Amino acid sequence: MTTTSATAEKIARYATEHTRDCGGDRARALREMDDEPGEVARAVGCTAAEISDWIDRHGEAEVYSLEVTMTKTTATDEEIMALRTEAGAAGDLEQVEICDRALAGDAEAMAECIAVMADAEAQH
Repeated sequence: MTTTSATAEKIARYATEHTRDCGGDRARALREMDDEPGEVARAVGCTAAEISDWIDRHGEAEVYSLEVTMTKTTATDEEIMALRTEAGAAGDLEQVEICDRALAGDAEAMAECIAVMADAEAQH
């Protein structure tokens, strides 16, 4: 199944909002979305199959593995925006783009941002 970019964006926005509702726990938010795809689909305006497909493609397994390998699995929008601002000021347009994807709900991009922030924190 192919999900349109507009639908994928709506699902990503829902996932971001639900992550906030789950106290920033993205893995929990994705698990809950995966447990009730019909309910999420009604809220977003798509099909349950599109919800399941989106979760499969956006790394539910990656998020579970992040829980095991990293102590911090999510970052707030404010933390991502701060990283984005610092990257922009340093001319790191690749990191800016990664931050934009993380803010849109991309789990892989979120993991990359968390790793960058952890590296910076370890250097201090």
